[in-house]
Amino acid sequence: MKFNLKEALAAKGFIPIADPYGCAAHGQLVQKTFEKEVETVWHGTVKTAITVTARFTPDDEALTVSYNSHGGSPFKVKTHMSNKRAYKAIEDTLHYHGFVL
Repeated sequence: MKFNLKEALAAKGFIPIADPYGCAAHGQLVQKTFEKEVETVWHGTVKTAITVTARFTPDDEALTVSYNSHGGSPFKVKTHMSNKRAYKAIEDTLHYHGFVL
């Protein structure tokens, strides 16, 4: 059985969103925001968040994943050709920043 990245991301809470540019069909763009509270010395407890957006190509051969922090410009954008490697890369990037997929 072939690994289906869309189903795996949907099981982890990723939801389809509308393309802000109007180019992608429904379901080609999925997104999820991960949030956590962090204790800092100077400001006390602050909330940090990372938004992961995955854009699938129309033929599902490749996808581009972007990671945004605090709603700004993406701090990492990566294109993947393998669904299993893309899932592992998303998981590893989130783990590096202290989040769990």
